[in-house]
Amino acid sequence: MRIIFSKVKDFFVKKENENMGVKFIEIMEIIYALILACGVVKIVEIFQKGFQFISFNIWFSILIAVLVLIRFFFAPSKNIKILGEKAKGWKWSIMPFDGVFLLGHSFIFYYMCLNIENIEIFYRSFFSLLIVNSIWLFTIWLRLKKEDIVYIKIWCVSNFFFFILYLLSYKVGLNSWTTWFILALLNSLIDVLTTYSDYFKD
Repeated sequence: MRIIFSKVKDFFVKKENENMGVKFIEIMEIIYALILACGVVKIVEIFQKGFQFISFNIWFSILIAVLVLIRFFFAPSKNIKILGEKAKGWKWSIMPFDGVFLLGHSFIFYYMCLNIENIEIFYRSFFSLLIVNSIWLFTIWLRLKKEDIVYIKIWCVSNFFFFILYLLSYKVGLNSWTTWFILALLNSLIDVLTTYSDYFKD
């Protein structure tokens, strides 16, 4: 009788833990989305000054911010869901490790938008977001090495590559907003054009 009771107890504890994992991911998604929304508010505030007061280069920064929002609104939380489903033996790492990375993405985006009129800080934040995302994706790549998830590899390599190009722009003296904008735009286009269909997959 005691053995049966123990097995029943273990079964419900396991189910409870699974539900807690799902709830944790849902809560993280909500917090992540709220912080991104705060970034969007900062973009909208620029238009309150009037279109005639928005400088030429700020329009390009707004474009990059919008592309980042499109790219990062669903993808990071989607990565956590995939880990929850397929990372056998690694699910314990989601809460202390991946949750921090997820929130880190949202705070960097918010900081980008907060400094959208400061070109150098804006693009520095953008490329910081790329390297943080690339490092995180690489850890996911390792944990899901038995799975053939192509888009994670594309995002990881592309983001790392463009971060290196950003560093090189200082080395070769091309550290201007036009260079950074071109790099950011190319990175975003490669992301969207090569993996757009993956954004719609569960």
